[in-house]
Amino acid sequence: KGTDEEKELMKYYPCTHYEYQTNSIWISVTAQDDETKKHAVELFKELVGDYAELTFGECSKEEVTAEDCTTVKPGAFLACGGNGYSTGYRAQYMENGITYYGIVTAGHSNASQSVARYYDSGNLVEIGMVTKVVYNNPVDAAFIRFNSGIATSQYIYYSSITGSTAQTHYLNGTSYSPAVGNLLYKSGASTYRTNGTISSINTSCYVSGVYFSDMIAVPGAIAVSGDSGGIAYKLISGNSAGALGITKAVSNDITLFVKASVINNGLGLYSY
Repeated sequence: KGTDEEKELMKYYPCTHYEYQTNSIWISVTAQDDETKKHAVELFKELVGDYAELTFGECSKEEVTAEDCTTVKPGAFLACGGNGYSTGYRAQYMENGITYYGIVTAGHSNASQSVARYYDSGNLVEIGMVTKVVYNNPVDAAFIRFNSGIATSQYIYYSSITGSTAQTHYLNGTSYSPAVGNLLYKSGASTYRTNGTISSINTSCYVSGVYFSDMIAVPGAIAVSGDSGGIAYKLISGNSAGALGITKAVSNDITLFVKASVINNGLGLYSY
């Protein structure tokens, strides 16, 4: 097609890798704004080809980031606007042919376009922006789209009730449906890792004057303010864990969680 176009193409696509979970080729896009990213994808399809096995995304995956990048882990402290939350599970969505990567957190008191910051080595580092937020029955969740150069990890940040950050439990990239009797683990910035047995998977009640339904319920207060949005999960095999959802609130000595399936459906996301 021409040397100039080929040079332009290479400027936008510095790296690729095989994504085994989706059986596709992941192609990074380094353009800084959405319009340029869309142009970059169209240029690639014109010069190289348009195949179902290709997935276009930003350079925000840990496999292709530099050693000094910020690595975001589930269950750690997160600041959005003037509010403190905890990080949930990592997710993705596609728009205009581009796959965007990020992490889920709570929706209450959150606002679209809020800047998100994460503690890294004692410093608050800007990691992205809230691009999706829903606070309407049954969804209470927000999605933070990562900036380029932000790495993600499946290792859950807190590994004990004392705040140890040793790497133990890790998410396997899949969200699961909860069941009554499951032992649910929660990791959050305020109370670290706690757990309890699921007593209901379709709880309905008013929380701060707003009605919500289809929630997971665990008896007892195993979370407090600041844990909102933190990962809720169950162990599948050994230390391998599956995401169940995120922490919502404590009401009448019952800790409530929003299901991952409810969040993904409501925000148009996919766990990975």
